Amino acid sequence: MRKIGRNEPCPCGSGLKYKKCCLKKNVIPFSPEQLDEQLIDLSTEMIEYGLKSYKDKINEALTKYGNMYGIGEKTEDKDHFIALSLPWILIHERMIDGQTIYEQFVNEKMDTIKHDTIKKALHNWKDASSSFYEIVSIENKEKNYISIQNVLTEKEHTIQIKGITEENIGNFIVGTLLQAVEADHFLYASIGLPAEMKDWIGEQKNDNNVTGAHMNEHYIRLVASFIQPPMEKVIWEEPIYETVASEFVSNMEAKGTDKEMIEKVVSFWHYYSSKHRPVIRKEAGYIAALDYLLHQGFAKDDSVTQKGLAETYGVSSTTISGHFHKFVAEMEVSSEEKV
Repeated sequence: MRKIGRNEPCPCGSGLKYKKCCLKKNVIPFSPEQLDEQLIDLSTEMIEYGLKSYKDKINEALTKYGNMYGIGEKTEDKDHFIALSLPWILIHERMIDGQTIYEQFVNEKMDTIKHDTIKKALHNWKDASSSFYEIVSIENKEKNYISIQNVLTEKEHTIQIKGITEENIGNFIVGTLLQAVEADHFLYASIGLPAEMKDWIGEQKNDNNVTGAHMNEHYIRLVASFIQPPMEKVIWEEPIYETVASEFVSNMEAKGTDKEMIEKVVSFWHYYSSKHRPVIRKEAGYIAALDYLLHQGFAKDDSVTQKGLAETYGVSSTTISGHFHKFVAEMEVSSEEKV
């Protein structure tokens, strides 16, 4: 290895002279590419740490969101949902005494890291953006560097990914992007989407007022939306299940209920009815129970009571309570899915 001059730029990419950076700290001067490799290793280590130390909590979170957004039994759908949701959960879901798995990992790991550049990047992972990214250009074919743009913040990033050609420009990549030194990388997994999804992404952004600052709050719902077919194209196991859904939607829209809340409950009903195939003799009982589920389970609105809904729908409070508790039990079922 060539000897580095004291006044030369430090190879670590800090922008400082070597004598004021790695030489002064008595650490080995790594190149930006080598530092990126270390960060990739750290991200892999964080995943292994999370799955080893908090696997049950991760499975509970995956089950909660899968049920909430109606991810069905189809293996491919589940695999895609887990692959894209797991990174978000690691970085953003507060499940251990108010902390995320990422924060727990950093607390245990930071003192063992010597390079300030690595420490800074690792610290910035707390702001990792789970989003949709458009492929803008190919920067360096030899290094497999491409430029992607966050469709919400319009910020561009350089990432390293193999197999991308000019034909892929305009396509999209979905995932949770971690900051590195020279080329950022996606945590755990990412999924490519065709350029034809651009209109759909724009509709989701406009219909739900999704901004870059709040993308992380909407990410899992949007992931579920493109994994699962739109509501109008959902295949119901029985016509009566669709009737329950349609009448529920009509009633909620008439009340001016939030569209996202309605979609969450309908997605859950599709999942529940497909799994349990309930025998329905009176639709009103299930519609009332879904109404109660929306207000209690999603909107956290205690002003809506079973007694009041019983009068509105012409059913008994006992009927609503029975269906509602079955819904809640399903939502609380521990996942048997192995991550």
